[in-house]
Parts: sequence; C-alpha cells; structure tokens
Amino acid sequence: MIVRAERGRLRLTLQTDHAMLAGEFAGAWGGESFAQPVPLAAVRIAAEMHDDGWEEWEREPLVMPDSGRPYDFMSLPPDQHVPIYERGIRLALDRHPYAGLLASLHGTGLYKRRYGYMPNMNFREHAPEYQPLIDRYLGEQKALQDQLVAELGTDEEALWTHYRWLQAWDLLSLFLSQGDPAERQSLSLGSLPRSPGGAEEQLVVQGAGPGICTVTPWPFAAPQLDLVLPVRYLPDQHFESDKAFQEAFAAAPTEALAVSLVPSVANPEATGA
Repeated sequence: MIVRAERGRLRLTLQTDHAMLAGEFAGAWGGESFAQPVPLAAVRIAAEMHDDGWEEWEREPLVMPDSGRPYDFMSLPPDQHVPIYERGIRLALDRHPYAGLLASLHGTGLYKRRYGYMPNMNFREHAPEYQPLIDRYLGEQKALQDQLVAELGTDEEALWTHYRWLQAWDLLSLFLSQGDPAERQSLSLGSLPRSPGGAEEQLVVQGAGPGICTVTPWPFAAPQLDLVLPVRYLPDQHFESDKAFQEAFAAAPTEALAVSLVPSVANPEATGA
C-alpha cells in the first residue's frame, strides 16, 4: 500500500493499482527516443504484475503498532514483505516465464539496491535478524533466474534493459502515486538505454501544474498519456486496531485521480489536459 499524508488525510493507493499504471507505461513505451520492448506482451505483463503479490495482503491491510497508521510498502517488515514478493513472482511466472523472470529480478532488486541502477531511490532497511530470511530468498530467486535464462535462451543485454525500464516505470508510477504533481519537484527516473545495447538517456519527470507532469525526453509513442489512478482517502488518525482500519478502508469510496503526462515542450493548456 502506498500511503501519502496530505492536509489531514491519508491518501491510499493499492500496490496493484500502482502496478497497473506501470503496465500502461510499458504498453505505451517507444517512439523517437526509446525502442518498444520486445517481447512487448511479456514485458507488459511483468510491469502490470510486479506488485501482484500484494493483492492478498491488501484485502486485510495492517496498521503499525506504534503509530496506528497503516503500513506502507517501505515500512512492512521482511517477514511479511518477502512472502508477498515470492507469491507475486509465482503469479507472474504462471502468466509468462519471461514476465516471471523480470518480476523475480524486480523482487530481488529491492534487497540489492536495485542492482545499482537507481541510486536516487530509497532502499529497504532491515534489522539483522531478518538477514537469514533475505539470504534464503535471494539464493532461491537467483537459482530460478539462472534456470529461466537458460531455458528461454534469454539475451541478457535485453533482459537488463527491460529490468531497468521496469524500474523507471515503477518509479514514475510512484511519483504520481505519492503526491500532487503540481507540488512535486523534478525527479530523475535514471539513465536508461534507448534500446538494448543502445546509448543511454537521463529521463526526468517534472510536476507542471494540477494533474499534469512532463517527461523529458518523451519516451512514449503517443503524444500524450491520460491516466486514471484509483485512490481512497481516510482521516490521518491513530487506528486502534487492524480491524478498525480495515473497516474504515473498506468503507472508503474509491476516487479516480486523473493525471496527464505530456512532453516538456508541450503547452499544458493546448493539450486540453
């Protein structure tokens, strides 16, 4: 769950909704600046499903005992977080082996500083007692990754390009999910290869007004992306129990937050956004 405090309320976004947004970016990727992912269907499945392991947890989300606020994706301890990603990797693997491979790399990258590709991102910290669990998880996933690479005959340059693009789609979706674009400063989405083995380009997202962000250089085939992010709002308060929060969360209506992505050279008024 993505939890954002704003003006006395909590804005809550499901991880699965955030991932669907990443899937939209994958499907729209390509044009003059970046190549389209190949195989597109499998890469898009990986983007859409990279957080699907959260679906079960988000049916009955929990609160932190000390604050009474809901856990967000960064505060959940590894003994809950690791099984979530193991489950999500299995779900993606059931849909497509290459999607499962990318989901596995994403899930292990969360504990390996995203393999050094996203130095500006926050990283998961954990207490020492969780290290055996994490080591077991990383070891099992590395064995799975090696097996899938061998079975699929995967081009590793393409694989790591797709992994890096997935991290950018993830970060772009988080940027939109974690606040009002009008209030957000620019954020680098990383130095990304334009294609497997191609030159790299620094991708930057910038809030440009209510519900509008620019992306530079423009990485999509369409001239503009109009998106809808489902969110829920609750009072920013101490919830006495998991059940109290779950009941309030279930009763909160889902609202549609509209966001448009435009090229930096575009005039937002001219786009009709």
